[in-house]
This record gives sequence, structure tokens and C-alpha cells, in this order.
Amino acid sequence: MFPLDPLNPPRHVVIDGLPTYPPYRMQPAETDCETMTEEATLTMYKTEIYPNPTRDYVHISSSARVSFTITDVAGRRIQSFPLRYYDDYSLSLTHYAKGVYFINFFDADGLPHLSEKVIKL
Repeated sequence: MFPLDPLNPPRHVVIDGLPTYPPYRMQPAETDCETMTEEATLTMYKTEIYPNPTRDYVHISSSARVSFTITDVAGRRIQSFPLRYYDDYSLSLTHYAKGVYFINFFDADGLPHLSEKVIKL
């Protein structure tokens, strides 16, 4: 087992033999200037994509406002979606060719939040 590099954290963690993708990111909290200490708060974002693999639709749910893009394995942007709440959003993949795609989520600040591989059968 290799030690974790804090500058390059793993994209997922394996728990009970299943990969778990961390849907969160660290954000600095306000700084207390008198004591010169800084605390970090953990903001949790829950994002779900199912079913995967799929033949026609994937359902997307997010507990926060996110935007997302769909890219192919070469990194080419196929489609973009605006910043909003996606609560059980049905995304049609019927016009996509069979293959592997990535759904890349971004938070309200435009920072990367999560990238999920989707297989179109």
C-alpha cells in the first residue's frame, strides 16, 4: 500500500470491495485574525447517476446546484448543461453512439466537483 499524497488525492476510495467516489470538497472557513488560525469546513454534495451501464437514459440527482458536461474518452465536449438543481433529471443518451462517456460536474463556483464514467450500451 502506497502512502496517500495530499497534493494528489485519490479519485475514489475502495470500501468493501466497491469504489466509492467522494462527492465532496474542502472549503476554507473564515479566518480568525486574532489567533491566526484557519479552520476548514467540509461541504457535502450528494450526486447520483443511475443506471450505469445504460441503453437509453441515465437519471441524475444532485443535492446542490451544479452544471455538467459530457465528454467522450478523447476529452471532446459532447454536450453542456447549465447551473441548476438536478433532482431526478432524465438525460437521454439514445442519440449517442455506443461507448464510454464521462459526466463532469462543476459546483456553483465553476470548480470541478465529480467526474463519473457512463457506459452506453
